[in-house]
Amino acid sequence: MFIALLVWRFRPLDYSDIVKTEEIKGSFSVRTYNFEDEFRMENINMDERNEILEILNTSSYRPFFRNLWPWKWTFRDQSYDGNTVIIGMVDNERREFYQIFLMNTGRINVYRSGEPERVYHIDNDEMKAKLIKYIRENGKKVE
Repeated sequence: MFIALLVWRFRPLDYSDIVKTEEIKGSFSVRTYNFEDEFRMENINMDERNEILEILNTSSYRPFFRNLWPWKWTFRDQSYDGNTVIIGMVDNERREFYQIFLMNTGRINVYRSGEPERVYHIDNDEMKAKLIKYIRENGKKVE
């Protein structure tokens, strides 16, 4: 049992293992903000969506042990770097939504309608910075 837990915890996952993005038939939007400004990309086309997914796939992800807890919990820590990325996906066919938050260094929070929050360690610390740069270059600044 202990070995199975260690394998579950330390086996790297791809982004497609934690969010089945290719199955989602609907809208896709992203935004990033910090203490000074906010940039958004809404109604993203397939090329932009693929570029964002490509950035997300530059990292592997490892689940937190707390994902095994049967009750809801909120993860709080002090590693907020001042930059937030929020990815929203709505599946019109299944009437589901996902929200993915990249707030704290080294962590991604995944919310799916009707399920508890899942939290994963990010193995590539540069992925978030690349994603922020992409959104700032291709998105619109919110006034």
